[in-house]
Amino acid sequence: MVTTPDPIDPNSQRVLVRNTASGFEQGIAAMAGLFTAGPLGMLCSWAAIRGLQGKWAPWFILGIPSSIALIALQFVLLGVLNDASNNQDDNQSSSAGNASYSIPLITAGQLLDQFDDDGDSASNYYDGKMIKVTGKLASTGEMPVWGTPFLIMQDPGRGSLTLRGVNCQFSKSKSSKILSLTEGRNITMIGKFEDDILGQIHLKGCSLL
Repeated sequence: MVTTPDPIDPNSQRVLVRNTASGFEQGIAAMAGLFTAGPLGMLCSWAAIRGLQGKWAPWFILGIPSSIALIALQFVLLGVLNDASNNQDDNQSSSAGNASYSIPLITAGQLLDQFDDDGDSASNYYDGKMIKVTGKLASTGEMPVWGTPFLIMQDPGRGSLTLRGVNCQFSKSKSSKILSLTEGRNITMIGKFEDDILGQIHLKGCSLL
């Protein structure tokens, strides 16, 4: 209990009462911020309910416009990070393109067979390495939200209904070129192995040869 001198009677003490948000209320505010405005929203929401001493009405009034601003800010930050990653991939693909003559060429079918036979060994072998692959262009597109262009190469021997393929991701600066490619043509490209997930072998920082 905190006391303070009585401003009227110097011989008396008054109990100092301070409103504060309980731990449960702080947890509720933090979770609400997380689900409405992401990690930044969680932190700001928790700080707001503490600063407002558990008063929910002003918390709601401040929270609604703040959550919109925080969501926009996080999208901007993610966009900046994605652009930086694309620039790095551009530099890597440019360097790889200059040295592509030293990287052995493999067909999409051969690459897919390696991962189908022993995915763990193939992933360990190609981890962090550049791969030069040739095959049939099955489709092109752009990643949702980021707009990063990609193309999918498949092995003609597996038939047209297979979902198994090589997913090659490019920088945004190459979007128009990638999207203008004709499906069914044979292409050769180089890219850095990323992972084998959801039925596709993913390469990033790719460049057409």
